[in-house]
Amino acid sequence: AGDEAGDDDARAGFDISGTLAEASERASRYVERRKIADALRASDGNKTRAAEQLGVSYKTLLTKIKDYDL
Repeated sequence: AGDEAGDDDARAGFDISGTLAEASERASRYVERRKIADALRASDGNKTRAAEQLGVSYKTLLTKIKDYDL
């Protein structure tokens, strides 16, 4: 049998190399970026509604959109 956890990681797009803290940071950023992109799609690009859906302020959402180049 293969490394099932490793197979799942690869499918999810996670790079689990480096330290635990480094891998956790990358995974967290990956999930956050996906959640923001999904919220923007679900709100048809309406940033106010996306921010409300995500439970963050409008300003925080704008900062993250810039950080993630969305």
